[in-house]
Amino acid sequence: MRIIMALFCFICLSYGAFNEDDYLFEALDYEAQNQFEKARDLYLVLYEETKKLEYFKEAIVLSSSLNNPSATLDFANEYIAQGGEKDLTLRKVFLDCYLKLGLSERALEEAKSIAKSEPSPILDDILGSLLASRGEYKEALKYLNRAYNATKNPDIVQKIIVIEIAQSHEKEALRILNSHIESYGCTGSFCKFSIDVYARFAKVDKIEQFFEHIFNENPTIENARNLILIYAYQQKFKQASNIAAQFPFKGQILLDLYVAQKDYLNASLQAKYLYEENQNPYYLALEQIYAFESLENKHNMTKIHSIAEKLKTALNLMQTPDKDT
Repeated sequence: MRIIMALFCFICLSYGAFNEDDYLFEALDYEAQNQFEKARDLYLVLYEETKKLEYFKEAIVLSSSLNNPSATLDFANEYIAQGGEKDLTLRKVFLDCYLKLGLSERALEEAKSIAKSEPSPILDDILGSLLASRGEYKEALKYLNRAYNATKNPDIVQKIIVIEIAQSHEKEALRILNSHIESYGCTGSFCKFSIDVYARFAKVDKIEQFFEHIFNENPTIENARNLILIYAYQQKFKQASNIAAQFPFKGQILLDLYVAQKDYLNASLQAKYLYEENQNPYYLALEQIYAFESLENKHNMTKIHSIAEKLKTALNLMQTPDKDT
């Protein structure tokens, strides 16, 4: 700490003759511009020159926004050692530092102390999370449920569901999840979390509803692919094909879907398209196989002869070394 203070004395000298008002106005100006590191340094200079603890406190509060919890904690402890009061503001700084440094026991102590004077949903969330990490699920749920009831925050309900699952309360976890989605829907990472929960308990119908909702809200290729996969898993090939046809997927996906639903006519046409696109004789062969399967009259020798000739051509091409088969 002495080295740091010596450094700030050097900074002070580099600014020239000390004028408290000038330094204060400059620090305030830096704060207004969100240049918190420069503002903090000036408050430290002000403290060194005047020994006014209010300047040191301002420096500590600004330091807490700079994502260097170790340094902030050092400043805060020095402030207390110099006779500063550990008021609500300072307790919040200590809590922030402890959380960032993973000092959960100290963080829990500070959070409980702050809650006595200034309870809030954010603090309930912190307390619930800390207690859950200790395995104190009943107490954790008390705080998290209170925070959720006040905010309906999906991150908080996610924590509640995880705790219920950890206690093997499957029905309760699903009830809470269903209730939240029915009331507030899902967005972003919470959708993925919800899908993972439904998959864990084999609720495929719920997953399908999710993918449909997500795709309808945002019809991207990625969301379409997810919906196609869940349709295919449930053998809803027609629905999968309808979605696949709307996007420039690799043609093999659409071909596989046509075959899966035994739509051999469209499978043949898709294989023909793939052959014309990349000249791979494998698709020329598939075109003939599916064309034969699609025949209503498999005794039509004219058509069968044409299919056989094209299949023979495809097989000959597949034996050619320079073909990418």
